[in-house]
Amino acid sequence: MQSNCFIKGRSEAVVWDYIVDGDTLWLRDGRKVRLASVNAPEVAHDGLAPEPFGDQATNALRELLRSSSRLQMQRTERGEDQHGRVLAHLFMPDGRSVEAIVLQKGLAFQLFPDVHNAYNRCFSERENDARKAGRGVWSKQPVLDITRQPMTAGFHLVSGIIMAVSAPRDSDYYWVDLNGPLVLRVLKSGADERWLRNAIGRKIEARGWVMESSRRKRGSKKYKPWVMGIYHSLAIKRIN
Repeated sequence: MQSNCFIKGRSEAVVWDYIVDGDTLWLRDGRKVRLASVNAPEVAHDGLAPEPFGDQATNALRELLRSSSRLQMQRTERGEDQHGRVLAHLFMPDGRSVEAIVLQKGLAFQLFPDVHNAYNRCFSERENDARKAGRGVWSKQPVLDITRQPMTAGFHLVSGIIMAVSAPRDSDYYWVDLNGPLVLRVLKSGADERWLRNAIGRKIEARGWVMESSRRKRGSKKYKPWVMGIYHSLAIKRIN
């Protein structure tokens, strides 16, 4: 039996004004809201071509919200992202989760932005439905094999084998080395060190934003060239 994706707890009534893309919109009060638990493919911007299904995700969100300008909003623990966007869960007037709907359509990937999120299980089930059915982004092979395919900056799903885990005392992060040019930077408050260490030698799938290593930029060859930031270990899944 699937989990209930309807709104839980208190919320704020809001009115949306403009759809930016498949996971971002403007409210009539001037706030810009980013759906906290999903990442939709990018549309064309700043001279960059759209990602596959970027336009479809944007159109699907616009069509979904066309029936009502009013929504219910629940802000997340983090509040805002580095761009000043409100990180929130949005719900239709009848309480249905907007994020769950776009995940079910296969037009976004699930994110795990907070340690505590009442909707994680529900969202995972909806994404798994789309993945099994090969809908949207899952109609192609979105998982990057870091030992065979070139790495780039941006959001990625990757697969690799965990080779080592370190937990510096003066750091808020665990550093998880994979068998390729990528290291996972995992927030300690959102992960279990024992679980990570028990996964050494195992193949995993991880998701998050990849960036060039600042240490590698400074000329040190000791560090991997790419880093993926992860807030919650649910973003790491064992494959075997």
